[in-house]
Amino acid sequence: MAETFVVVSDNEGHKATGRATQEDVIMSSVIAIINATNKLLNVIDENKN
Repeated sequence: MAETFVVVSDNEGHKATGRATQEDVIMSSVIAIINATNKLLNVIDENKN
């Protein structure tokens, strides 16, 4: 079992976190990055409106 926690940011200083737990460490990492990226895109979209 693998639990992954990541922080992603863009060049404007927006940050978002992602977390995932999976049997496989690679899948856990990929899902955590996707989750964080989706959150970051939502933050950017909210700031545009």
